[in-house]
Amino acid sequence: MEHFEGIESYSVKHLPIVKAYADRLGLVELVNHLVPSQMELPPGIFFLGMVLDTLSGRNPLYRLEHFFKEQDTELLLSKEVGYDSKAILEAYKDQYGIEQDFGFLKDPVIVNSFFLKKPKRIEVLGLILLTSLLIWRLMERSMRQYVAKTGEKLPGWDRKPTDQPTSFMMTTKFMGIMVIKIGNERRLSKPLYSDQEAFLLALGIKPSWLIRPQPG
Repeated sequence: MEHFEGIESYSVKHLPIVKAYADRLGLVELVNHLVPSQMELPPGIFFLGMVLDTLSGRNPLYRLEHFFKEQDTELLLSKEVGYDSKAILEAYKDQYGIEQDFGFLKDPVIVNSFFLKKPKRIEVLGLILLTSLLIWRLMERSMRQYVAKTGEKLPGWDRKPTDQPTSFMMTTKFMGIMVIKIGNERRLSKPLYSDQEAFLLALGIKPSWLIRPQPG
């Protein structure tokens, strides 16, 4: 994330796509329903944040705070939340309840003898990883269904057409996606190129969703 006077820039990569698929699953609403809480920031938002962190690349879950310091949280956590990075981090540090289950993810040593003595911690971590895998596979399934239905292959490795696109392959196409924010307005740092447009079409994602916060 870079800041100049009145201008902010964020490297969002493929994360708005992940967020869109989490919304299709009703992930935030489901977690909020299953985990009643009086927290100012709903537990579903924390859970979504951990899923986004998991699917962002090789970023340890315990570095969640650092991850969101570098992200456009309004874009990735939906406009309805309305919290900036600082507010999210303060809320995260000040809460109890779900913090008892999720707080351990900030620990530099996640799997150790103490961790293994806490079944709930293993359950929460497992649920985050399984949910992340579900979204990963759903994106892949959507792309392959599109190819099977239309007969149009997608740009694969070395831009060779493939009828077996993968989610990892898709993420490499969006590595350079950056959002420029000026006030309340967002725009891409540069126009999408043909490979990116092809993957968005296959995923059923509108290009505008990369820059506009979508209701959860």
